Amino acid sequence: MADKKRWKLWLIGVACVAALGAILFSLSHVLWVNHVASEVIKKMIKSSSKKYIIDYEDLQLNTLENEVNVNNITITYDSTQFADDDSTRLFFNLKMDRLNLAVTSIAEVAYSNTLTVKHAILEAPKIRLYRDPEKKKEKNFEGWLRAYQFISEYLQSLQVNSFSIRNASFYTYELEGNDTVPKFQLDSISASFTYLTLDSAAIVNKNIVENIDDFSIEIKHYKRVFPDSMYRIEIESAKVDKKSATLWLKGMKLLPMYEKYDFAQKVGYRQGRVTLVIPAVTFNGIDFRRLVDERTFASENLSLDSLSLDIFSDKHMEEYKHYRMMIPEMLQALPFAFRVDTLRVQKGELKYEERSEDADDTGGVIFSDIYATLYNTTNIVDEEEESVMEADIQALFMHEGKLDVNFRFPLYRDDLSHSIQGTLTAMPLTKLNNILEPAVNTSVKSGQLNRLEFTMELDQQKATGMTYFAYDDLKIELLGDEGDPKLKEKIDSFLANLIVIKSDNPSGNQPLREGPIAFERIQEKTVFGYWVRALLSGLRISVGIDKVPKRLAGTNKQKKKDRSSE
Repeated sequence: MADKKRWKLWLIGVACVAALGAILFSLSHVLWVNHVASEVIKKMIKSSSKKYIIDYEDLQLNTLENEVNVNNITITYDSTQFADDDSTRLFFNLKMDRLNLAVTSIAEVAYSNTLTVKHAILEAPKIRLYRDPEKKKEKNFEGWLRAYQFISEYLQSLQVNSFSIRNASFYTYELEGNDTVPKFQLDSISASFTYLTLDSAAIVNKNIVENIDDFSIEIKHYKRVFPDSMYRIEIESAKVDKKSATLWLKGMKLLPMYEKYDFAQKVGYRQGRVTLVIPAVTFNGIDFRRLVDERTFASENLSLDSLSLDIFSDKHMEEYKHYRMMIPEMLQALPFAFRVDTLRVQKGELKYEERSEDADDTGGVIFSDIYATLYNTTNIVDEEEESVMEADIQALFMHEGKLDVNFRFPLYRDDLSHSIQGTLTAMPLTKLNNILEPAVNTSVKSGQLNRLEFTMELDQQKATGMTYFAYDDLKIELLGDEGDPKLKEKIDSFLANLIVIKSDNPSGNQPLREGPIAFERIQEKTVFGYWVRALLSGLRISVGIDKVPKRLAGTNKQKKKDRSSE
């Protein structure tokens, strides 16, 4: 009986000691740890650094749960400090609804000025980044070092295991005198990353991407009108993920701001009106280190699914004559360095439509079911390597003929030389009337293409090559009054040169008539027009026109004279 009483007394004693320990622990947190940690955190987040002023509305500190909640935080830069500082060209402002931190131990902040965050949540941060173009550009390492210096004023080491941003907004501005000019805006941003260490050891020979184990960023409902107000871009959602090295874009659209007949009027001269829709864009194998360190976008694969490209040209407008770039020049003109090892287009469609100079009707051509693979698409050229961009393209032409084309663009050649070879399978030639009748008052009354093969070698001056055009029963009719002077001007374009033709190729027991390509580039025309006109120069020979008719020769001569005098 006595033993039982002693046992009960022992349990009661242990319970009392435990309760007393818990009370003392709580009191120590309330009276010391909570107070000291609170003062340290308040000093950290409500103070002035050398260039930034930090403020908040409300701080809630729970040392027992190791949680910190801060409401309505603002970080603003001291403009007087920046005015006297020539060392940086970037600074920012931040306003945030709420910051929630779950940390390993709040006490460690008081003891050692280190902080380990288990999870951080930023609610609705609005970040404004300002750039001074007059000051020197920072190297990536310098920017990363500044982030560390900002933290090191308060902490010796910061480790974040998990970090989330919800409903963020991001704005960029440029300083022009005393004004700030808006340049870029993103809303509805969500982001997360895992494991970031920020201390003196973590920044050595590393950039911010290498210091984060994994991150993802998602943007929804992005819209932007281009500075010239002619186009807007829309993206339903965009997401980038480091672990899979992937960027996804959904619902990407490039849309004109004006209807097709108003567009060129707004531009003031003839310009193709482009509408581009791509439901899904996927970049795989992105080199994030190279993106941060070298400002170079490098990706192993790019996939464009169900691409739709519509181009409309209103030839009622005067042509703006200026030099048109070739493909390598277009790549070099882009404002950033990039490389895509393999680019694939799956089930695409390209439609070209035009209104000719003296007609109100429109006509065009269409390439459907496009499957294309491009290799080494880049504007980074190593002079020691013979870098070549190559493209293999398959499509249906006018929903009928199967087109197969190969392009080779040596990117290191100063003369911009490249080669094209391709084939087109059987189709009714009457399908061409959709473009011929409104464009050049010419109609194909009958004709069957059996097979077309062509090879071309082109540079910035001329094109040579050969066409092999097998067809049957070709009959072409000029529409309208041949005495009309406007009609005579049109005859110099496209297949309207076919005034006298041979209806079959091969004809009877004769071998297939080859069509040599010989064409001088008109530098004011687009590269795509260059390819088409070069091909047509060979087709003209194949159908039996060995010379340009005399009444057209004078027109061509006069046009060249006009160009040389401009």
